[in-house]
Amino acid sequence: MEKGRSTMPVISKGLTIKLIPPSSPKSPFYVANLSYWERTHRIVKQSNSRALYLSSRAVAHTSNSICPPVYPGDGLYAVKLSLGTFTGQSTATYKSYLLAMDTASDEIWLQCDDCRKNNKCFSQKGEPPFPCHLSQTCHPIRCNDYLRSCDNPGEYCDGKYCHYEIWYADGTHSRGFLAHETFTFDGSYPEEHQIVEGIRFGCGVYQENISFAQDNPDNQIAGILGLSWGPSALHTQLDPQSDSKFSYCLPSYDSINQETYLTFGADIEPITPEFRVTSLMINDGFYWVFLKDISVNNRRLNIPLGDSFRNSFDHSKATVVDSGTTVTMLLQPAYDAVVNDLVELFSLDPNLTRKQHDSMLCYDRKQPHSDLYAGLPNITFHLQEADFDVEPDGAFHVEEEDGTQYFCLCMQPSDTDFVIIGNYQQINHRIIYDPKRNRLLFKSEQC
Repeated sequence: MEKGRSTMPVISKGLTIKLIPPSSPKSPFYVANLSYWERTHRIVKQSNSRALYLSSRAVAHTSNSICPPVYPGDGLYAVKLSLGTFTGQSTATYKSYLLAMDTASDEIWLQCDDCRKNNKCFSQKGEPPFPCHLSQTCHPIRCNDYLRSCDNPGEYCDGKYCHYEIWYADGTHSRGFLAHETFTFDGSYPEEHQIVEGIRFGCGVYQENISFAQDNPDNQIAGILGLSWGPSALHTQLDPQSDSKFSYCLPSYDSINQETYLTFGADIEPITPEFRVTSLMINDGFYWVFLKDISVNNRRLNIPLGDSFRNSFDHSKATVVDSGTTVTMLLQPAYDAVVNDLVELFSLDPNLTRKQHDSMLCYDRKQPHSDLYAGLPNITFHLQEADFDVEPDGAFHVEEEDGTQYFCLCMQPSDTDFVIIGNYQQINHRIIYDPKRNRLLFKSEQC
């Protein structure tokens, strides 16, 4: 570990990274040949697991307990990136990995090959764990490096180098060292690569019971690309060039081959009057917003604020915008209000038959319609100073199978004490996170 040095990551103007949606056949979380109900069950399972994971993280910020070491992966967007500088290779001089994009984590970390020494690696298919010691540009962070001090929670100095160590509540363990490295990102075009030097990341060398795909032995995810508000998040590290902002536009789940991108700095679309703006509360590592009410088909439900939403820095009953939860998770009173209104609306259509599936509100159509979303309402989240309008393709999971059309409301009752706006409801919206100014910007767009 004699390669330590101080280098700040720099981008010339902007940065664009290709995102892989979980519904894409290119995604490591994609499972082919599932029936409609099997896909729906996976959505429910993933969202419930993710909600519990986020709840555990929120508790961990206010107590001695630590979040569970399992990342519910099915709903996560993946990012392909490369890192390192290696000699003696005929083609690429770097190693390529898939990381999961997570707006609820501020860490960038991946598994490194020292985990093999103690047989403490999680299953990882594809490129072997990253060999930092062989890379000419991987530099472990020294404790006296003022640009890379190890004074964040969970970090410590061994007398010379910075390390991180986490003991989880159930006894599992993650440990590694901190380093900075040259990262290479896939851009908007096949041959376009954007190189960023000096990115700070965690090199995991001791993992127990960490999993990204519990039911998939062929896990391809090597770690996390954190985009929360902390100092280790990618957009924070790229400041001032990035202005600490990042943006994405998530395509419809039906558009399985549609490409989409994560953008930073000058690559973010210019802010125009079309964008709506709501306040962000940045606390506990999450992006919180003020949710005041919900409308169905442009009719406000007038949900009692105290029972379902709370707009304060006390996160109880507040609302998180999350890229990794698939469906929106509502507290029971709000969920009941939405469902009761929809049941009344759908009872007027004799072509619909209600189906019970997990805890989701589902129907089938006796006579299929040429427009899968015909007769389905829009849903509006009334945020502070801005309405977030969700069209039917973002509110309902709709498919036709064996001549029958099915649809389910993409919302679930939550067992946590806060609301989560999931990525299904974020589709076809251009969203800009601007934590430096405590604001979230968004507009409707065909992504």
